[in-house]
Amino acid sequence: GVVDPKEAGRRVARAVEEAWTEEGRAKKRDLKRRRARGASSRR
Repeated sequence: GVVDPKEAGRRVARAVEEAWTEEGRAKKRDLKRRRARGASSRR
């Protein structure tokens, strides 16, 4: 069947966002790990 252009775009956007957030989460985790020593008192 044919998918709505809107629906297709939504799916693509979601997939891209998920992939990006996966990467972002990994990077944030890395940053937190590096910062943990100095900023542990903050949180």
